[in-house]
Amino acid sequence: MRAIPLLLCTLLVTGCYPQPDTSEADVAAITAVFAEFDAAMAAGDQDRMLALYADDVVAMPPDMPPHVGVEALRASMEGYFDQYTFELTSQVEEVQVAGDIAFAVVSWSDAVTPKAGGEVVRSQGMWLVVLQRQADGSWKSWREMYSTYEPADM
Repeated sequence: MRAIPLLLCTLLVTGCYPQPDTSEADVAAITAVFAEFDAAMAAGDQDRMLALYADDVVAMPPDMPPHVGVEALRASMEGYFDQYTFELTSQVEEVQVAGDIAFAVVSWSDAVTPKAGGEVVRSQGMWLVVLQRQADGSWKSWREMYSTYEPADM
């Protein structure tokens, strides 16, 4: 008899949350966002990379205060592409969609080479990104945080 109230409570609570409606098309579109991010980084194209972020993005890098808004993110990266070349490889591990919000779990590895010469710094880690579907149907990073497996040496 105790199972029935517990079941009803569970059904009531889970009914309050949006149910996932992940489609293959959404997974492909979100995976393409990360492929474009990798390509923009390799090209050293900050504007191309920042175009993948919602205007009101909140990026939460490790050991730093959050960057609130795409212009704050731009300012935080000022000069990076002048000083370094990037080789980034992102692997989307999981995507879940609920309406116009999705999350992606992404593993990544990179190689950062100083343009002035010096050793290549390699790192890897995980990225958790909440994406928001835009009015045109595209997906952009809306909230994100990442971690490295080992601290970077830069």
